[in-house]
Amino acid sequence: MRWIKKIVFVLLVLAGLLAILASLGQYYFENEVKQYVKTSLNNVLAAPIDVNEINFSLLQKFPNASVSFEEVLAWDAFPSGKNEDTLFYADRIFLEFNLFDILNKNYVLREIEIVKADIRLKWNKAGEPNYIIWKEQEEGDKKLNMSLEKVKIKDSKLLIDHMKSAFISSYNIGDLSLAGNLQDKVLNLYCKAKLNAFKHITDDFSYGSTRELALETNFLLDLDAKSIGLTNALIDWNGVKSNATGAINYGNDEYHFDFDGKDQSLGDIIGLLPPAITSSVEEYSLSSKVDFIVETGNKQQDDWKSIIEFKGRDGKMTHIPSTVSAKELNYSGKISIYKGNTSINLDAFSGVFSGGKFNGKLSIVNLEHPRINAELKGSFELAELIPFIKNDAITNPSGSLIADLQFNGSFYDPKNIQKKEIEKAITTGSIDLDQIAFNLDKLNLELRELSGRFILNDNDAAVENLSAKWKGSQVELSGTIRNLMPFILLEDQRLSISAIGSFDQIDLENLLTSSEKEGQQESFEIPSYLRVEIDATIGEIRYKKFLASDIKGHFIIQNSKLLSDNFQFATAGGRVNSYLMLTSSSGGDLSLEVQGRLENMAINTLFYEFENMGQSIITDQNISGLLNADVMFKGTWDKTLELDLSSIKVLADVKVDNGQLKDLKSLEQIGDYLRENAIASAFVDTKGLSKKLKNIRFDQLQNQIEIKNKVIYIPEMQILSDAVDINLSGKHGFNNSIDYAMNFRLREIMKQVKETEFGIIEDDGLGSRIFLKMTGTATNPIFALDKQAKKEYKKEAWSEEKKNINTLLKEEFGGLFGGEKEGKNEGEAKKYTIEWDEDPDSTEIGKGINADSSKIDKKGKTLIFQTDEDIRDSDDDDY
Repeated sequence: MRWIKKIVFVLLVLAGLLAILASLGQYYFENEVKQYVKTSLNNVLAAPIDVNEINFSLLQKFPNASVSFEEVLAWDAFPSGKNEDTLFYADRIFLEFNLFDILNKNYVLREIEIVKADIRLKWNKAGEPNYIIWKEQEEGDKKLNMSLEKVKIKDSKLLIDHMKSAFISSYNIGDLSLAGNLQDKVLNLYCKAKLNAFKHITDDFSYGSTRELALETNFLLDLDAKSIGLTNALIDWNGVKSNATGAINYGNDEYHFDFDGKDQSLGDIIGLLPPAITSSVEEYSLSSKVDFIVETGNKQQDDWKSIIEFKGRDGKMTHIPSTVSAKELNYSGKISIYKGNTSINLDAFSGVFSGGKFNGKLSIVNLEHPRINAELKGSFELAELIPFIKNDAITNPSGSLIADLQFNGSFYDPKNIQKKEIEKAITTGSIDLDQIAFNLDKLNLELRELSGRFILNDNDAAVENLSAKWKGSQVELSGTIRNLMPFILLEDQRLSISAIGSFDQIDLENLLTSSEKEGQQESFEIPSYLRVEIDATIGEIRYKKFLASDIKGHFIIQNSKLLSDNFQFATAGGRVNSYLMLTSSSGGDLSLEVQGRLENMAINTLFYEFENMGQSIITDQNISGLLNADVMFKGTWDKTLELDLSSIKVLADVKVDNGQLKDLKSLEQIGDYLRENAIASAFVDTKGLSKKLKNIRFDQLQNQIEIKNKVIYIPEMQILSDAVDINLSGKHGFNNSIDYAMNFRLREIMKQVKETEFGIIEDDGLGSRIFLKMTGTATNPIFALDKQAKKEYKKEAWSEEKKNINTLLKEEFGGLFGGEKEGKNEGEAKKYTIEWDEDPDSTEIGKGINADSSKIDKKGKTLIFQTDEDIRDSDDDDY
């Protein structure tokens, strides 16, 4: 350990000696060297430089001696004009001298080091520089003796502003050194630099980088020719390595640089490109080996131009959010930047995507206002293609497609594409689909097992042999889709489809129910942007119990309306021919108008299919017959297809042939009511009536039914049946309230023989009737005799009878009853008045069944009965 102690002791002694010598040297030489430097600089500089402090040291830059200038400030030195801006400012500048030269009093400047400086080199619009701060030297002037070998700059900023050529460059210099003979007018120098950041700006070009750039090169500086030449330059820019050459003629404002690199990383290169190029691929990671050649610069009075030629191999491109990749990428092309325009040209590219191969070309001229020419051929799996191309409109994709596409179009602003630009674009080629499935939320469309071919022709597409599963239905379609490209690329565009199609079956319950949330009702809306004209055939349509088959129609969807003037289908053993219009409002409501003819339909089947119209009074078990009808219908549904009952309006001319009403409780209750009525039960065969009403058969029934304000209106009609003839009218509310009036021929329900104390009562054959009212609800009807209806009926019958009698009298007696006699002068005819007794029968049934004989008036032809219920008016012989 002693030898270590000895070494340390010797070193300490030497250090002490050096410190003593340095102190002595500084004491003897400081003033002389400082004075020499000041005098020499004053003779050289054309303008004063502000210096806060000057120090001399033999140790600070050992083995060199140094003079340091603290806080140095120099102003612009334009030959003409004001010089009010900074040429440079430095925290410290070191002038270094050889130590032995100092000892020999031979003061020769060897090196300059600048620390933390802000240097601003400028040329005004006349091309004059601001850095000529030294005087023209005359013979015999004392000047600083220089034999510069190196200039170093550390932690500084450098600005080059050439106003004449509108070119600005700025650099953050970490470390820069220039080595060589710096005294000659033609300097051959070795440069080594590390730049932390830089930026270039021209009128039409801007680029900056914060990636570290290391440069090592030889360059030739000719001060008289005002030119700089770079040779054998090695550049390492954030891992991208290249060789470079270049030439600068700052007298003529000419610049030119060439770079070439081999086997470089595409990912590293992408990180160095301008955002205008890389913004479109920021969600992708790219890896590849790339060879490139870069030519950049300008000629005199010309704009800056850059051309990057590249060739890549064994590449991979991954969409980062989905992790989907295109592999085995090979490509070649170039990027050009000129007058602010950036263009990309891929002469050829190829690769493998989801197991299928693809190839193509791409040319984008001027990224700001792009003109695109593209070709693509290949096979793709849709489940990977859709996320890879960032298409959010299509969801849940699957299946495969083969594409052969060509596109050529121009766009002034790619972020605001105009319809005219799309219309002028040329799109051709074909897409073959194989078992494709996807959801298109914009159209509320879900397709499965989609196969067929699309042939593109500019903005339109021809559809050939397209088949798909849609909501459980097998669809076959051929036709034309118009305005397809504007619809895909733009907002608020209309899509027009003209087609011939067929559906094997449509389940409306499935169609209107969400597949994602089972049982949840979907809102249904006819898109305003969709126009469809289709001749369609449908095997069958189902909705709950309803079944329609052999459906044919010509349909038009336009302006949120579905129209058909020839909609036909078979159901319930018959056929429907109709016109319909379905309108969708902006709030999602649907209104339907239908005019149609129902032919030869089994009415019981129709009741079954429509679930007995939502009531249980008359069901498919109670009614049968063959229905023919002309119907007009209007109604409104909300967005969840809930029918607004108050909106229903129906006018229907109905005819039922070979009809039957059976086991209809409301009719059977008529017999029960009459059985409980003492007078009625005396005349009416209530038991027989109930039996007849239990099963009514009729040859034909005709009427006009109207529905409005949630009420069904039934005008008076006749049911001529084998059991009993019934006249019926009334109204039936959607809330099941009823108000019916009916009457029967008395002779059809009357007991055949009725022995009373007045003798046998028989039907006189004149068609006497009994009138009833049925009110309350259909489930709990209330019956009563209808006196008012009876009076009106009698009045109308008597009025008709009077007309018949008057007509007969005129025919028999001629002018005696208002006619003219032959030979009489005009105005001489005598008028006669015949008064008819309009109360031929004043029979009254009063209270009580047993008649009081004292009440019998034997003078007239009338009988007066006092009964417990007035079922017969004093002027009427009908019940």
